[in-house]
Amino acid sequence: MKNIFIKRQNAVVYLLILVVVAVTAIVVFTPLKAYRLNTVMQKPTPMEEGAKQSHSQSLLEKLFLPTIKERLKKNGMTGLSEEIVSERVKEVRIWVGFSLNGFRGIAIRQDGTSWSATYYPTFNENSPLSSLPRSLSPPKNGWQKLSQELREIGLYDFTGEPDKVPGKSLPRDSISAVVEIKSASFYRAYGYYGLLYDEANEIKKMEIIVELLSSEFGIQLW
Repeated sequence: MKNIFIKRQNAVVYLLILVVVAVTAIVVFTPLKAYRLNTVMQKPTPMEEGAKQSHSQSLLEKLFLPTIKERLKKNGMTGLSEEIVSERVKEVRIWVGFSLNGFRGIAIRQDGTSWSATYYPTFNENSPLSSLPRSLSPPKNGWQKLSQELREIGLYDFTGEPDKVPGKSLPRDSISAVVEIKSASFYRAYGYYGLLYDEANEIKKMEIIVELLSSEFGIQLW
């Protein structure tokens, strides 16, 4: 009987020890587990990473396009993205500058078989009338050749430049270019920053386009 009593007593002691160990483990490891869980939860999800990457267009959407719309608004006009055009119409606008000297632009519009071009000078706060857009004469070498050259250079296919390019820094007065493309069911805009400064392939092609349009229409887009 005595041995049975001792065995039961030892079993109770062992049970109490197991309970103490279990409680200690819960107290110690639960905060650690919670910390690890929080650490995992705080790690950016693929969707959040995508949101960060989509920020690459913010410079265009939050600065350049609103600046263009504000300039047009001063002349009582709307932005290209807001215009309603027929199925026959396709229009491209190229805006150049956005430096200390403002910016200017040209719009090329195709309506069926008819073409036209409009020049938008830098807006002058002291003389709004002198800042009104004006129609341009046809390009020196004709619409067909100009249209073909623009397409071959890649004007309608460029992807645009993200906000931040690793290792790239620009002076505050650097020249930028924004392109808007519009049809009845389509609108797209893209930009390049650091013209006449950056040696990237598409930026050099954008410079060629600016020079070509300046020459063909006898205007100065820089």
